Amino acid sequence: MNFLKDAKVSAIASAVLCIVLGLLFVLFPTVSAKLVCYILVGVFIIAGVRFLMLYFRSRLLSFFPTDLLLGLLMLALSLVLLLEANRIAALLPVILGATIVVSSFIKLCHAFELKRVGWRGWVSMLVFALIGLVFGILMLINPFKVAATVMILIGAGLIYSGITDLIAILFISRQLRNMPGSDGPTLR
Repeated sequence: MNFLKDAKVSAIASAVLCIVLGLLFVLFPTVSAKLVCYILVGVFIIAGVRFLMLYFRSRLLSFFPTDLLLGLLMLALSLVLLLEANRIAALLPVILGATIVVSSFIKLCHAFELKRVGWRGWVSMLVFALIGLVFGILMLINPFKVAATVMILIGAGLIYSGITDLIAILFISRQLRNMPGSDGPTLR
């Protein structure tokens, strides 16, 4: 069950990061998108170093070293972001809109999986996913209308996505704990 715990922790960290970035966009809409790129550079460097440390601390032989691959990928992404900050900053509204769309599709899948296992609250998850999907698509259709407004909308979308991700994690964790044959709390 360590995989489930790790997935839960990663999902919670991702949701909290979305909320924090969203709050920054809402509270400081005139902040440069280039600054956001530099923040992401820092996040990718930290994540890359963490994965590399996990790889080099491991004593297991692996023919597909995932931690090494992810660490190098994160460091490469941080270098690209650093070198191409101006171009990426111009595309940031589109990238974030696409992120919200992908997150909403994942929530849609969760809703249908919860329906399939008989959970009665699946409709609320479906509604959250559909609202996020509409919001993300609207951001993709017209991302560059007004810079400050777009930043506020992106921030609101990220906050919404982060909060609904946290709610989804809570619902899924509760559902997994209450499944027949479960040996109690597996995702705590």
